[in-house]
Amino acid sequence: MVPYIPIIDDIGFFGPMILVTLTIIILCGRMKYLNFYLFFLLLNTFLNKALKNIIQSPRPGKPNDNTIYNKFEKTSGSETYGMPSGHAQSVSFSTLYMYLVTKSDNLLIGSSFISCLTLLQRYRFKRHTIKQLMVGVIIGCFVAYISYNLSTFFLM
Repeated sequence: MVPYIPIIDDIGFFGPMILVTLTIIILCGRMKYLNFYLFFLLLNTFLNKALKNIIQSPRPGKPNDNTIYNKFEKTSGSETYGMPSGHAQSVSFSTLYMYLVTKSDNLLIGSSFISCLTLLQRYRFKRHTIKQLMVGVIIGCFVAYISYNLSTFFLM
């Protein structure tokens, strides 16, 4: 079993929720961007589940790994597969979209730190391979870039 490092692993595991919450708070004053963010956040999630069902790449860990996070993780349906990483896809989507809207280097640094902790946690607890994590990051960034460009096009 992987040694549990409380604050580091918790921030990593809950990174997607932390960044979604932060992005919603940051974008509250920019409702049109917020609406696009929320719409594409859902689309990003559905895309992840669809790709997992199509690719059906197994997770690297044993199906019944006994970790502190098991009570929070689903182990049925598309969640039994690891490609692409939903955590990686979600944090990269939120990080890039928030940066593109705000152009804030401080937000980029902070959200990138949380994203890195998320990737580290997913790898350490054998929930994903490096390849599954990197594919998740690429897809999340791609969806963020497309959604930001569509939002600026329709908001002009």
